[in-house]
Amino acid sequence: MATTDSLIVDSIMSALGDSTEYAVLHNEILIARGEPTSDIDVVVKDSPVDVVARLQATLAADHIYLVMLWNYDVGCWTSFWSRSPRLGGVQLDMWRDPEGRGRYGVYTDLLLEHREEGTLYYRLDRLAELAYLVRKRYVKGWWDQLPEL
Repeated sequence: MATTDSLIVDSIMSALGDSTEYAVLHNEILIARGEPTSDIDVVVKDSPVDVVARLQATLAADHIYLVMLWNYDVGCWTSFWSRSPRLGGVQLDMWRDPEGRGRYGVYTDLLLEHREEGTLYYRLDRLAELAYLVRKRYVKGWWDQLPEL
């Protein structure tokens, strides 16, 4: 991915809210400020493939197009959206694993039960966000990042 285009983040997040129940997994405040640190990670109620199809139909009206879709774990899909790949875009990672069969072993429907309104978008409440981040960093071996939580 070139860079995150904060100008199209709001269009994507608005379309996402019209397409499914979702929650941003972490850094919602940075995304709302137009300062995403990298990709946007969300948990979704519906199949990510179905959500992508709905997003394509909606975002085409804003000249935002799907460039890439890739499945990287049970229920986890990376999508990259752009007006022009040369100018960057937005990487949106969507996750739906209600049985916790994937790498993180997390029941995503349980996470969605802990969603709340954030600055601009739905997010996990603090306890659910911490649980997710601890699990993610543990699985990835990012031990040095655990104390900052």
